[in-house]
Amino acid sequence: MPDGHPKPDCAVCLYGDDLLPAQVTEVLGIPETLARLKGQRKASKIGKYERVQKTGVWMASSRDHVDSEDLGDHLKWLMASVEPSRLELLHGIERVSIVVAICTTEEVSGLSLPKRFVEFVAALHAQLDVCVDFWSS
Repeated sequence: MPDGHPKPDCAVCLYGDDLLPAQVTEVLGIPETLARLKGQRKASKIGKYERVQKTGVWMASSRDHVDSEDLGDHLKWLMASVEPSRLELLHGIERVSIVVAICTTEEVSGLSLPKRFVEFVAALHAQLDVCVDFWSS
């Protein structure tokens, strides 16, 4: 893919009012890309107002760990990094989401994900979101 275009990404996102992001990082053993407690205040990008986090969130993205344009490498990283049984040790998780982002300059006539990955998502009891970004070449 040409320089400047985003690479594929695969992220795990955990949400919950009682979620403790530091505990998630410790139990899973991977650094977060984003972590916020419910009620945490954050200034907007332009600094004009404060945003209050509506629910706790913890996210880890493959873009921080995988330097590859092959989506398969990102999926493998996620499956190797997030053990479903480890999530059971955590308290406060109300929703788990897996986000797969595909970036392409080519026409896509079909999309399939490996069966092993779909089984992994099911084992997490996660929602699966797939985003496809098209870039002109």
